[in-house]
Amino acid sequence: MQYYMDKIYALYPCFSETTIWTTLDSMYLAGGEHAVKDSDRWLFWMVLAIASTAQSHSKDDQFYRNGVEYVARALPLADRVFMPGFMATIPSLILLSQYSMYDPIHFDSWHCVGFATRVILEMGLHQDPASHNIKDRVDLDMRRKMFHSAYALDRFVTQPLFLSLMLTRIRAVSMGHARPFSFADWTANVIPPASTGIGRIPSLSGNITGPQSSNPFMHLFQLRRLQSAWYQTLYQSGENPIQDAQSFLWKSCHDLREWSESLPHTLPAEVRRAFNLELEWSYVYVLMPCARAPHITEYRQALIFEHALGFIEGMHAMAFETEKATPLTTYYDVMKTYFIGSQLVTVLRDAFDLLVSGGPVSMPHVDGGSVPPPPMPHRFFHAPQFEDNLSRCLKGIRLVRETLAKFGERWDDSLQLLAVFQQVGAELQSRLEHEKMQADHQMS
Repeated sequence: MQYYMDKIYALYPCFSETTIWTTLDSMYLAGGEHAVKDSDRWLFWMVLAIASTAQSHSKDDQFYRNGVEYVARALPLADRVFMPGFMATIPSLILLSQYSMYDPIHFDSWHCVGFATRVILEMGLHQDPASHNIKDRVDLDMRRKMFHSAYALDRFVTQPLFLSLMLTRIRAVSMGHARPFSFADWTANVIPPASTGIGRIPSLSGNITGPQSSNPFMHLFQLRRLQSAWYQTLYQSGENPIQDAQSFLWKSCHDLREWSESLPHTLPAEVRRAFNLELEWSYVYVLMPCARAPHITEYRQALIFEHALGFIEGMHAMAFETEKATPLTTYYDVMKTYFIGSQLVTVLRDAFDLLVSGGPVSMPHVDGGSVPPPPMPHRFFHAPQFEDNLSRCLKGIRLVRETLAKFGERWDDSLQLLAVFQQVGAELQSRLEHEKMQADHQMS
């Protein structure tokens, strides 16, 4: 229970902390489980299920088996918990959505989150009540936390990876069929909870104001809001090219960088690590060619290359270097790893000589007053100073394979994606290995 509250609740505070500890006490008193409300019993078993499954290293270990058992304890309560018009339905569905991100075999995250957001819309939680209707500030704060938790999950499970899944026949999650968000940003008007330290946000598309919070939850919401804005413009607003698409891309990258630089040093190390991976992935997703921003420059290709390698190295380290499974590693990291690996292969095919040579790339010119292009990332500090781009390319492809294989111990789909990636990248890898042999021969 404490593991969930420390690791996961900090990002998704969708129910009262008092409720879970009161329920825990009540479960062991004279009346036992049957003296506790159905919604609280659901909360109890689902929190245990999520916390256990989040610590799993493989699909057959005790953490996973315990998680399945706890979910089995909760499911008989579903008919009495998921009731139209009851606020307790929202956190109950959010918890089911969280569990499904670790165990996609039994539940589909996109559907679970879709149910949660539907209830939110029906009950009006996507709009703050008028000031004269506010009777209880604690209840208002709680409904805002529910909304923002569901919003963050909706953007998380909907955005990733429809392009990668279009290349495979793996069972569809998230955007396997280019699914839209459950609701558009402009339809919502909910300010952050009072306890977060963030000033008012008039709408989800507005600017963040006020002091920065040390609460990881609000930084996650801010990131999801930024991702949502550029995703809706690039992938959910038709196929006509954007006028001055380059400026839009630079502005999107600038907003992401500004968010990253505002993160407080007090964030837990594993949260900051997960945020850094989200940042690298977002850069690649923004910059890759699409129907609305089809014309790609050498500088944009170089940025995709660098951020793809940054993501791959970071995800590989997270998969292999931690002694315990991180609670922020979910099934979606499998999809992201395959997606970024595929983008690395694509950009190397399209700009092989440019990227393998490692030569300088000119920064595009922008008019005065426009947002400048993002700076080129520094070479990774973990790499030897003499490591050239050819070696980095081979290393990146190898790390994608190793990461997918590692995740395959936990999720079978990862092994299927590994097989697809090996086929997709086989020709490129052969070309890189041939170039490496020639370079080594010349050196000798």
